[in-house]
Amino acid sequence: MAILGIASSLIPSVSNLALISIPINEAKVAFNRMFEFTNITSETKEIIENDRFEFRNLEIRNLSFRFHGRKQILEDVNIKLNKGELIAIIGESGCGKSTLAFILQKFYNAETGKIIINRNKLLNEINTNSWRKIIGVVPQDIHIFNGNVIDDISHRFHTLKNISDRIYILKDNKTQTSGTHFSLLKSKNLYRAYWEDLVIN
Repeated sequence: MAILGIASSLIPSVSNLALISIPINEAKVAFNRMFEFTNITSETKEIIENDRFEFRNLEIRNLSFRFHGRKQILEDVNIKLNKGELIAIIGESGCGKSTLAFILQKFYNAETGKIIINRNKLLNEINTNSWRKIIGVVPQDIHIFNGNVIDDISHRFHTLKNISDRIYILKDNKTQTSGTHFSLLKSKNLYRAYWEDLVIN
């Protein structure tokens, strides 16, 4: 009985020792993230005379990106955009759409690949303030339409087919395919699946 009593009193302590690695690993991850942030170089607000330039086109070529110590978010992404065009980039949640937008705003640097402006200049060679003066961003969490989620998605997709010159599909971290509304409906892809679900519902 005495042995059982001692054993029962030791079990909680042994269990706590076995679980202590969890908070240690969590603290390690938090420390690594903190270290990353403290080592980020602050942006310099460099003033350049006549820093405005005319945007004509943009090409994303073989772009890949991942956060330090994490899995690949974008891999071999290829997108083209000309002035006056309206393109759409669609994909499931977490496929890298927002990350790509942050890269285009120069908040993140691509791991590999290039972003070429006007066919002759890399994005990282352009002054950050100059670049941000010619772009505008509407955050994804803004609420524009009333109704439920299905109504919201349906409205956006019905508008998308009428105004987009080209639609890019991100899947498995890559640009899977691209085309117009009608050309994408002719093949099996995420965009077609969305439309089929909307029709069924």
